[in-house]
Amino acid sequence: MRPNYACAPTKPFYNMDSVLRYVFLLLAVTSFYMMYISLFNNGFFDLLSHQMATKALPGESGTVLLSEYIGLKALDGILESTVIFFWPISQGHHVGLSLMGLSFSGGMVGIWMIVVVHICRTRSFMRGMVITLIVGIAQQAVGPGIVIPCYFALTSTARPANKNLRLTGTYSIPSHGLVVSMIMSYIFPLVIMSLPAPAMISPHFKQQVIAAWQGWPVYFVVIMTIHHLFISRGHRKEAPARRQVLSEYHFGFVCSCLCHMAWLSVFVASKIQSLTQSRSLWYLCPYGVTFPLLNQPAQGLGALKTGLFTFLQWDYGVAAAATMVWSTDRYIQECHRAGLEIDKFRLIRQLLGWILIDGPSATAVRLVWESEGSSYLQNTNQGVKNMDKLTATLAKVNYSSEAENGSMLLVVTLVILFLWFIIPNPVKRSNVAVPTVTLFNPYLPEFLSRVWFSSTAPSVIYREYRQYKDRAFRLLKPDGDIIVLSNKYVEELRQLPLTNLNALEAVFEDHVGKYTTILNDSHLHTEVIQKRLTPAISRLIPRIIDELDHGIGVEIPECEDKWILIRPYELFLRLVARAGARVFVGPEICRTEKWLTASIDFTKNIFMTITFLRPIPSFLHPIIGSMLPSSRSLDTQLRYVQDELLGPEIAKRRQRQASGDPDYEKPDDFLQWMIDLAQNDKEGDPSNIAHRLLGLTSMAVVHTSAMSITHGLYDLITMPQWLEPLRREIQEVMPDWKSTSYSSLVALRRLDSFLKESQRFNPPGELSFHRVVKKDLVLSDGLRLPKGTHICMASGLIGMDTKYISDPDTFDALRYVDGDKAQSQFVHTSATSMHFGLGRYACPGRFFATFVLKAILSRFLVEYEFRFGPDQVGRPKNMLLGDKIVPNTSVDVYVRKRTGSRKTV
Repeated sequence: MRPNYACAPTKPFYNMDSVLRYVFLLLAVTSFYMMYISLFNNGFFDLLSHQMATKALPGESGTVLLSEYIGLKALDGILESTVIFFWPISQGHHVGLSLMGLSFSGGMVGIWMIVVVHICRTRSFMRGMVITLIVGIAQQAVGPGIVIPCYFALTSTARPANKNLRLTGTYSIPSHGLVVSMIMSYIFPLVIMSLPAPAMISPHFKQQVIAAWQGWPVYFVVIMTIHHLFISRGHRKEAPARRQVLSEYHFGFVCSCLCHMAWLSVFVASKIQSLTQSRSLWYLCPYGVTFPLLNQPAQGLGALKTGLFTFLQWDYGVAAAATMVWSTDRYIQECHRAGLEIDKFRLIRQLLGWILIDGPSATAVRLVWESEGSSYLQNTNQGVKNMDKLTATLAKVNYSSEAENGSMLLVVTLVILFLWFIIPNPVKRSNVAVPTVTLFNPYLPEFLSRVWFSSTAPSVIYREYRQYKDRAFRLLKPDGDIIVLSNKYVEELRQLPLTNLNALEAVFEDHVGKYTTILNDSHLHTEVIQKRLTPAISRLIPRIIDELDHGIGVEIPECEDKWILIRPYELFLRLVARAGARVFVGPEICRTEKWLTASIDFTKNIFMTITFLRPIPSFLHPIIGSMLPSSRSLDTQLRYVQDELLGPEIAKRRQRQASGDPDYEKPDDFLQWMIDLAQNDKEGDPSNIAHRLLGLTSMAVVHTSAMSITHGLYDLITMPQWLEPLRREIQEVMPDWKSTSYSSLVALRRLDSFLKESQRFNPPGELSFHRVVKKDLVLSDGLRLPKGTHICMASGLIGMDTKYISDPDTFDALRYVDGDKAQSQFVHTSATSMHFGLGRYACPGRFFATFVLKAILSRFLVEYEFRFGPDQVGRPKNMLLGDKIVPNTSVDVYVRKRTGSRKTV
């Protein structure tokens, strides 16, 4: 028995669950992302900007567009498989003749009727028209797939006026006014747009109609207002609310249903034709030969045609899906309010059947009207089951007592669909014919593998390296694909010029450089390192030792006869920062606390920003990136260094040099070398010099060195048998630490070997040798690497491979002592040791960084003893940031100064 709605208590007729609101917003974001994927990537804005610049009509500008469609193949395939439910767009064979004007307008009529009636029932006429105008303009500007879900999300708490709550009494908007407005403003222009050109309409006139049609929400509101104020008032009595809204819903239902059925007939006819090779259905085939919105032949638009129709599919599909969610949730809530019980699975089956026959918009109208009470549609829609019978059937089945369960059912269903189908893969996909690594079952969406990459990268890389170590394979990272090559390609790749393989661009991509302030437009810092820094290391060692002597006295408290607690990583960060600053910015700035803080925190903020941005679609990076505290801190630190620290220092040095003062002696530091070697105004700009110097100091020296020292300390605490051999060597080579020289640090063969072995077990990352292919490459075995491919090698696992290392699972601190002197050095790179890179673009600063960390570690080992606290059992587990590996930075260590009676731990 149908509930008596007239006696129902006065409550808001729609109580949206908060989770459902987020689903609507999720749908809107999905539509926006698909607009970006389908239109922006395929040249839509390029075409419009070109036409604005040339003032030429579409089709006459001679614009050169992309020839190959750039999209999401998996999602496009899924879209094609659901075409029968949500795609009302189909092209006719004649030029300019398309079913879009019929089917798309019909589908949108139902959605628009639901929105307008909802607006007018919750607000006064004039206020409702203002909101309708805003919603309509927004819909035209960014698409219904974005605006419709947002509208349902934002109006979830709207309360209709009591007199209109259950459609009792009167309704302020005459139904024929809404219907007439819809026909005149929306449907009629689209029908004209669908006429064949030039057989029935000239292309120029059709173009004018298309341009004028874009403002249809304004025409709709104007016609509605005129009708309300001047035509209907005083000429007829207001009809009962139920009858008025009934006719509006009826109109929306008929338009949506008939147009969907017309399109469905064409779709079936096209399939029959493709199977039978019949020409009798030639005129009904959905064969695209024109670009209706721009009136340009499809063959002249290339990828943009496919992109536009793909976006229209998504736009309409998301708008229809949001309306379906809203109407279904409302129907379930009303059934619960009336005391009816619902079989959820049967309801889903019924909805799928209605969507198939009537289309999603017509089904949404059915559900909305059914929730209002007795439906006139059941008497006019022949061939469809009586809605009362459905309600009676649903009432027989158990329904949860929770009012939100209906919403939660929809939420769970949509979330599953979202994870399975809708969340798009990154735009940057590689087209290399190699196996793809997936974390889960290969039939599950790639998105899951991308999301979990950050926490499972080492295990995924390990599994696939064991299977494909002599071949290439593809990794699915959140921000794009990366091709992992075998090290058998090293020799043919290592010497390729920058025009073929670009290492800087690869680092820029890997660190989301656009939003982490990393510069890649110059090799100035590399030239300074190679031409000035590395040749000068021998004369810089005394400065480094002097600064470390000062830093250790400041950073490590007195602990002659007691154990104190330190955090190794933070301690070594500050020591490396002090030593590096003495060489990079000179004695006047190196001990400035703000410089030390900036050089330490800069990289921390970079990696925090990378961690947050990588899983997020790239088009959202500018929005979310500006909101991240780490990103804002990067900007603040950079501005301080540019404007208050290094900028004024550079200006002062240039002024002194330009003054011709014979007593002026240029500083002998990295900052001055950058000033001297800058080759143009851009490189010599103080802001750019400061920017590069801060990034180089922070990322290439401070954190990498501190991580290596921390790893080494953890290894020695857990494997103390290696401590005494290292101490003996250090004391033999450097009996007086303050007289440490270049040659004495080079002579620490055991320490070199220990650091190399520690790095083999704890590399900075599982992947190295990052490059971006700048020209199409074909490798010796025929593997093709297209332009834009990001390649790398699995250096971490190569170092643990029995093919290259004997007994690789055993930590042997002296493994490299007896080998070739050059190859045993920590800084040496080879095809089996690529953690510093390889070839002409291997890390140029590794020599300086190695001398700094060897100086720090050698003193720390000789002068201090150390141990973990009682709560730490075994070596602290490394922290994983995708394929990056860092030591546990939150571990505390007890240290005590060694005396004559404490020579060993």
